[in-house]
Amino acid sequence: MVRIVSVKSTLSEAEAIRQFCGGGIQRWLRPWRRRLVGVRVVYVPYRLFRISITNRGQTRTSWWAMDAVMGWLDPYQFDAPWDELPTEWVETEHVLPAQLSDEQMRPMMLERVRRWVYREGFFRLRDLRIEVEPIGREVHIPYWVGVYQRGVRFSIEVVDGVRKQRQGAKVRDLILKRP
Repeated sequence: MVRIVSVKSTLSEAEAIRQFCGGGIQRWLRPWRRRLVGVRVVYVPYRLFRISITNRGQTRTSWWAMDAVMGWLDPYQFDAPWDELPTEWVETEHVLPAQLSDEQMRPMMLERVRRWVYREGFFRLRDLRIEVEPIGREVHIPYWVGVYQRGVRFSIEVVDGVRKQRQGAKVRDLILKRP
């Protein structure tokens, strides 16, 4: 068992099961296609960064987190510093190991922030300066994993425990450790 700091999940196990089972006609058709055989929470490590964006003489500061396993997943953006996040201590054995250092992640985070700023409005940029500062802390994000069985084959689906959104192939591959 490992003791970690995790952002509190906004999705309970019962809500996760409801999401995995679906609603309406999906709920009735699923037993013939595949059935849910288990649900478990898996924790993905994220490294925290302080981001300062200066545009047109105005500086905006925010806190971002990027997954420390492969750097594939969408970053989290927080309006408050890490100390103000709703976190909890968790003892679990379902933690993915962090594989990237702060120095490896810094250029990846800079690129993600740059893309986000350009998407906000490329033509509104003047004298843009982006500063990415690793905070040196790690926080874990809970992901609910539903395991399905159809005959002798197994598959998984993943729901983000904070955003309450179904996740795609990147998260599934990360959890199954298939880079």
